[in-house]
Amino acid sequence: MVVTDVPQGRSLRAMATRARFACIAALGAFAVSAAAAQPASACSCAAQPITAETFRKSDGAVIGKLRDRAPVNEQEVELRYLVEEVFRGRRLIEPGSRLRVRTAAQGSACGIETPKGGRDGLFLDRRIGQWDGNLCATTSPKRMRRAAERTGFARTSGCGS
Repeated sequence: MVVTDVPQGRSLRAMATRARFACIAALGAFAVSAAAAQPASACSCAAQPITAETFRKSDGAVIGKLRDRAPVNEQEVELRYLVEEVFRGRRLIEPGSRLRVRTAAQGSACGIETPKGGRDGLFLDRRIGQWDGNLCATTSPKRMRRAAERTGFARTSGCGS
């Protein structure tokens, strides 16, 4: 067999070796880029029973109606609720007041995705003068109210908790 299209001064073996190295380099680059890619993270909340401890660990526990949603930055939004009922945090939150809650901007990052006008039961944390909430610490108003009654957090009068 005679090879006539091999460039002058190069052997067929040398060309095949270079082609193999190019393939190996391309596969290596692909493997490195695939290994370096971060997997997409998603919010994963397992349904947990609401206990007295759930209320005690929260700085605030309220039922509210979402009035507005405003971006804070690319990662966070501020949710503005009209407070309907307060089960925890009565010293700082009153029924009928407006409550601002920061949360992640996306549900995939555990951000609260309630539509405007929707109602939530919220277990909140207070950090540096602001209320923080997340998807995993929300429940239906009915479920929160029942849990508050069952655990003794449903009182409607008296000093705050």
